[in-house]
Amino acid sequence: LINIADTLDGYQIGLINYSRTGVFETGFSYTSNNTMRAVLNSGNRHIYTVIGIAASPKNFMEGKFSTKDNKNVLIAGLGSRLEIGKFNFDFEIQGNLFGLEIEKDETKTEEEMYNVDLFAYPSGRVCAGFTPVKHIKLFAGLICSFETKENSKAFEKSEHNKKIKIDDELNIYPEIEAGICFSLN
Repeated sequence: LINIADTLDGYQIGLINYSRTGVFETGFSYTSNNTMRAVLNSGNRHIYTVIGIAASPKNFMEGKFSTKDNKNVLIAGLGSRLEIGKFNFDFEIQGNLFGLEIEKDETKTEEEMYNVDLFAYPSGRVCAGFTPVKHIKLFAGLICSFETKENSKAFEKSEHNKKIKIDDELNIYPEIEAGICFSLN
C-alpha cells in the first residue's frame, strides 16, 4: 500500500510511493469542462501511480462532495514521464469512479437513506510541463475519457463540452487542462 525507499533503482508499485530520486508531487488543475482536479503522483519516472479527485469548483472549494451529480470523480491510474531538461512529458492511463444518488428514502435510517449507483470509465492523459524553479511545474494537457457500450450510463448525465463519436460503440470526450504541480522531494 505505502512504499518508502531512500533511493530508487527499480520500480515502486504501491498506492503511495516515496523515494528521494523518484516522483512525489501533488498537482492542481482546471479543465475545459469546468472541473478542478487534485492528484498525487508517486513512484519513479518510468512508472508512477496517480490517485486523486476531480470535482466542480464549487464542491472542490467548499469541500462538499456528494453523490447528487457526477462532477465528483475518484481517479486512480499509472503514468510514465519523459524529462528533457526543464521540460517533461507525462503519459497516463486512469480509471475514474463516481457514484450517483438514484433515490432517497426518508423512512430509512441515515446510513440506509441513500441508494447509490457506482460508475467507472477509463481515460487517458497526456501532458507537457515546464519547471521554471525547483519543486514547481506548470503544465497543460489533454484528457480523453472513453465511453463504450458497457459504460455508457456513466456519461448519461455528464456535462462534457465536446464529444467525438468514433462509431456506434465508442465515444471520446476530450478536455483541456492547465495547472501547477508541487514536487515534495
